[in-house]
Amino acid sequence: MTVTDTRHPSAWRPDDFASPDELSMDLTGRDIAILEDAIAPWRDDGGTVPDPVCREDVFLPGLEGTIDRLAAVLMEGRGVAIVRGFPVRDHDERTIALMYRAFCCRMGRLLSQSKRRERIGYVAHRPDRILDLRGYERAGRQVLHTDMEAVLGMLCVRRASEGGESRLASALAIHDEIRESRPDLLEPLLKGFPVGWGEEPPERPTNGYSDYDVPVLSWNDGRISVCHLPPQVREAAELAGTTLTGAAAESLDLFACMCEREDIVLTLALNDGEAYFINNYNTLHARNAFTDEPGESRGRLMLRAWLDMPQPYPISRGLRLYYDDLKSAYGENMPAGDVFLP
Repeated sequence: MTVTDTRHPSAWRPDDFASPDELSMDLTGRDIAILEDAIAPWRDDGGTVPDPVCREDVFLPGLEGTIDRLAAVLMEGRGVAIVRGFPVRDHDERTIALMYRAFCCRMGRLLSQSKRRERIGYVAHRPDRILDLRGYERAGRQVLHTDMEAVLGMLCVRRASEGGESRLASALAIHDEIRESRPDLLEPLLKGFPVGWGEEPPERPTNGYSDYDVPVLSWNDGRISVCHLPPQVREAAELAGTTLTGAAAESLDLFACMCEREDIVLTLALNDGEAYFINNYNTLHARNAFTDEPGESRGRLMLRAWLDMPQPYPISRGLRLYYDDLKSAYGENMPAGDVFLP
């Protein structure tokens, strides 16, 4: 086991920040003009955009320095940042999605987010898709979890009328707390568990779950990674006809308890035009339940991006296998689906 430096910026706790200002950077009017100029060919050409879009496809002169500093905070520093000032009230949703897409692509390569193969995900309550709902299309409370690959970005286009706050937590802070209180339960988390695929299995044949363990916590070259997926772990155990007992079950329960502690979890109420970006390798996220205003086009809307970053971040073999399988399940190597899903 690697001995950690608990003073590393990514070992943060909520009390480390007096206000969201300490996590934030603001876009200027000039920055917005740069984004508007960059998307003009896409917007004026009926939505034709290069796929996949990556750093080489987007030129943002004058904004690269800001984005590179953001990437450094995410991949080398505390792993979480807020970007404020996206002009969500000045443009329609499609234009905002294009601007957000350009901004994100200057950091890394946009990844497919589901079998629908969208590169920008519309995170909103979608009861009309009751037979095909994913977690980000529900209004209920989420438990802290991780998504896929290096960086997750969530832009708030419209806040919910009530609730919907984001919750974030440092994997290193959780690890260090477990190491201090129950070091005997670190081993099951470091070993990991098989995870279920749900309705989006990888291309290769499986029995409905991974044929390898995915570590909840892992160390590589002195860097911590986290992959916390409680429903998928339970699904895999059920499919395998096994029951999680003993230290394995206790370690997952303890990790879940850590994910509810106020001294570990940071709650953010993003305003319209604000986005948070996190290092998905070392930061967990979730959101609170929310209630939408009645009427069309009035509900909570977040735009989600998953980014594969050029900056290296060492992860375990089990986690790499899992992400590669997810990419095949989501059709990463296939043409994109509808980028602007309603």
